[in-house]
Amino acid sequence: MHEMGIANSILEAAHKELHSRFGLTGDRSFPSPQRAGRDGRDPQAAGQRAATQAPFCGLRKVGVRIGEFAGVDPESLRFCFEAIVKSSSLEPLELEIEWCRAGEPYAGDPDRRYSGEELELAFLEFDDAELPQEVAV
Repeated sequence: MHEMGIANSILEAAHKELHSRFGLTGDRSFPSPQRAGRDGRDPQAAGQRAATQAPFCGLRKVGVRIGEFAGVDPESLRFCFEAIVKSSSLEPLELEIEWCRAGEPYAGDPDRRYSGEELELAFLEFDDAELPQEVAV
């Protein structure tokens, strides 16, 4: 199930985006459960450990855009994302999935069309009053 790796990559991308946009200090790395899985440890547990170590500063929702030809099952991705977030310092972080069909107009740019192969971070949403409520990526 490669969706577990994708879920962890989404959290890693959100973590990096927070550091770059808001100048957060501290460790910029985000431990990968895939690397942990290769050494015999449980990848889900490694993802949860990574989630508890990363400062996410009021992040409440991560939006991703997935194309119909990206080879990702949205429900499996949601399940894996929730498994990593559950019982970690990230709870109640949510995942919002925007499903894109090839040829549809791109959100916010009617001259651009989706290829159907999209797999990208779309937005981050916060509840902290010190940070913007939604940051487009």
